[in-house]
Amino acid sequence: MSIARLRQHSITANVTIRAKPAWDSTKSWLRALPRSTQRTWNDTSGSTWSFSFWGPKSLEKNILKAQMRGGFDVSYNTLNVSYCLAEKEEQQCKIGVPNLLLLVALLCVLVKLSQCIFAMVRYVLNGTGDVLVTPGDAIKSLICRPDPTTTRMCTLEMRDVQFTRDRLLGASRRYKGYRREAYGVEMLHGDVEHEFLAPQARQWKAQRRRFFRALPINVWLKTYAILLAVLIAAIYYFYQATGGKFQASGAFGSSGINNFVTLDGSLGLSNQFTGDFVRLVLLANIPQLILSISYLQFNSLITKIFMAKEWAQMSTEYRPLRVREPQGDQVLTYRLQLPYRWGVPCILASVLLHWLASSSCYVFMADGGFYGSIMGSPTTSANSMGLSGFGFIAVGYSTIAIMVAIVVFAVVISVPLLLSMRRLPGDMVIVGSNSLAIAAACHASKASKVDISDCGSKTDTSGRETGMELKVYPHHREEEGDDRRTLSVYARIAESKVKWGVVRMEDSFYNELKDEVDVNEIGHLSFGVQDDAVGKPEFQKWYI
Repeated sequence: MSIARLRQHSITANVTIRAKPAWDSTKSWLRALPRSTQRTWNDTSGSTWSFSFWGPKSLEKNILKAQMRGGFDVSYNTLNVSYCLAEKEEQQCKIGVPNLLLLVALLCVLVKLSQCIFAMVRYVLNGTGDVLVTPGDAIKSLICRPDPTTTRMCTLEMRDVQFTRDRLLGASRRYKGYRREAYGVEMLHGDVEHEFLAPQARQWKAQRRRFFRALPINVWLKTYAILLAVLIAAIYYFYQATGGKFQASGAFGSSGINNFVTLDGSLGLSNQFTGDFVRLVLLANIPQLILSISYLQFNSLITKIFMAKEWAQMSTEYRPLRVREPQGDQVLTYRLQLPYRWGVPCILASVLLHWLASSSCYVFMADGGFYGSIMGSPTTSANSMGLSGFGFIAVGYSTIAIMVAIVVFAVVISVPLLLSMRRLPGDMVIVGSNSLAIAAACHASKASKVDISDCGSKTDTSGRETGMELKVYPHHREEEGDDRRTLSVYARIAESKVKWGVVRMEDSFYNELKDEVDVNEIGHLSFGVQDDAVGKPEFQKWYI
């Protein structure tokens, strides 16, 4: 029965409707209708159903121009339907590639590739000094080349450096007399031009501290300020998407039965969420960008926690240094900068969250069907996907996927907090990633019993013997007592399995202190080999 003939007959009719390729089922067709129409259509209290077959927007867009010429009267637009028959048909899919987005992606890859090449050429191939990639590289470098600034400051911690910086900046004067206490450091002179910290003997206060204290408080605050802001924003948009009910509905992921992000045309606002494919792709991927920034903060926090653990374990047993280019007993650094039991779960969590984000907010496209008539067709402005004039492009969202993403994100960001409640292994100074504190802990003993009889050769990671290259660095001056044997001792310590704790220093070290303190009551903390019989720090004993 044509629309023209409906004018001459009763408007109560039995209508058979066939689903278009874009329709998944009768339910998807109903979900696409205006909400007022859905309520009328789903009302089964009467003997017949009534709905507007073509909306006013469709008429305004001249979609039914041909029907109007055939005698269609808008006054007969409302039909009373007795029943509906739907037939599911196979969808016809096709692939579209927007050249603009492809070009942008290629340019981004080229920029990243050029940065990698520059870093390799500038800092690795043509580098004149050691490349410090891991904490093990830093320890190795500082053992071989002790920092004169931190001499006799083996108990220095990152919090001491922070307090000293505050004094330099004049932030507070309440640290006057800080040197007289059992912790902290003072400036050698009052002039801020001097950046040397005063050597100071301090009593050891043995305590089992938690991972939370191994990182500066500002690291925790900055990281969780970002993570919690993302979580709160996600909960807010989930609240808006569910109409304030916090009840998920629809389908998981991209589906025609889910809702679309649109602006109310009655408010006089232009619809920014339908039409241009490139713009909609950028809008739909904003959550991906936010998630990437969040993961960088999360991964950085996890890496710092692992570094604190690995550093603290150096006081529990003799362990090899983990470096970029192993020598002797040293071992190669992790491929992911984290052990697989840490790195793989982090990567899997990132992949899962990005997949959930793509399922939560996505670009929906349909070529043909009724979507354009409901939202205001045609909605394919700046069409670069090869869609027809009746194609439909919009940003859709899945409340079920949003809910799952929020739960997974909340669980993932709680992991560092749970790890922070664990106690650090061993009993060692806390340095974080502060290079000054790390340098203070790496003043090894020249009197070490490490074997240097075979300094003429060394083995690489493949077990082959190669000629040992002994570097003499410019700042190792003769008046500081550094000679080839001392450098050989330092180099061999760095290549061996080491442990941090109480070590016996050379006689000259104690001779310099005998006029100031009782050398029998003073010890030194640093890295040593197994032949040095490195001991544990003793409670309330003085170390310098």
